[in-house]
Amino acid sequence: EAATEKVGGILAANGPDIDGMISVAYVGSSVAATLLKNIGDGRIKFVGIDDDQAVLDGIRDGYVVGTMSQNPYGQAY
Repeated sequence: EAATEKVGGILAANGPDIDGMISVAYVGSSVAATLLKNIGDGRIKFVGIDDDQAVLDGIRDGYVVGTMSQNPYGQAY
């Protein structure tokens, strides 16, 4: 909920001036992908992280440019 308020506030206040966004957090990626789809702004280039369904749907629908799925096992060893 806090992420939705913060990202939504940034988009509401600065949307026309934002060309791109990146998130390196699961929640931020999911929230940004969902908000960009909800406002219908395919102009803003967004790259997220992880394979949350909202992010994958955003790639399919043109609201997310790409993502990276993490490998926790590989990162720890």
